[in-house]
Amino acid sequence: MSIGQKIYQAIERLSVAPRQPEEFRRSLTESLVTAGADSALADHLAAVAEDALTSQRANDHHLGMVELIAAHPEFGNLMLRDFAATAALHKYMSFYLELASIQPAYAVNH
Repeated sequence: MSIGQKIYQAIERLSVAPRQPEEFRRSLTESLVTAGADSALADHLAAVAEDALTSQRANDHHLGMVELIAAHPEFGNLMLRDFAATAALHKYMSFYLELASIQPAYAVNH
C-alpha cells in the first residue's frame, strides 16, 4: 500500500469511528514514521490533525485534511520541518485528489 493510501486509510478510520480519534492519530503517526519522518514531529502533526479534524463541523475529513495541508499555519510549519513528512502528505493529497476526480466519472459511467 502506498503512503498516500495509508494516510487515506487513517482518515477513513476517523470517519468511521469519530469517538476513537486516538486510532487515527496512531495510524497517521505510524504512516509518517514509516515514510521516514521524525517520530516526535509525526506525532505532533497527527495531534494537530486530530484536534482540527475532530472539531470541524463538516464530516468530510479528507477535505479537512487537504485544508490542513494547504492552509493551516501550525500544521504547515510543522510539516515543512521534515522533508519525509512533507513528501508523504503531498503523496496523500495527490492520491486523494486523483481519487476524487475518478469517482464522479465512475458514477456517470456505471
